[in-house]
Amino acid sequence: VYVAAPGGRFVHYYAHLDAYRPGLAEGQAVRRGDTLGTVGATGNARPDAPHLHFALARLDDPTRWWAGTPVNPFPLLREDAGATGPGSAGAPAGAR
Repeated sequence: VYVAAPGGRFVHYYAHLDAYRPGLAEGQAVRRGDTLGTVGATGNARPDAPHLHFALARLDDPTRWWAGTPVNPFPLLREDAGATGPGSAGAPAGAR
């Protein structure tokens, strides 16, 4: 699942999901805290090791949401950074 942040400059990527949220569709607005899917063990993961692959990327071209420049999300996970990270304004973002 790719989720574009408000403004289209960043994209959040979630992979290795067992399933998507029922009704999740491209272009649908999502908000912080919304369930997008269920954690799984797809791809080359061991079946007994479910996990989530999360990535954050800066987009040079919003129409190429799969080809962004990777951003280290770790500094944005700090509690005091919550209001300043990409897509953190709580505004709707679009699922892809």
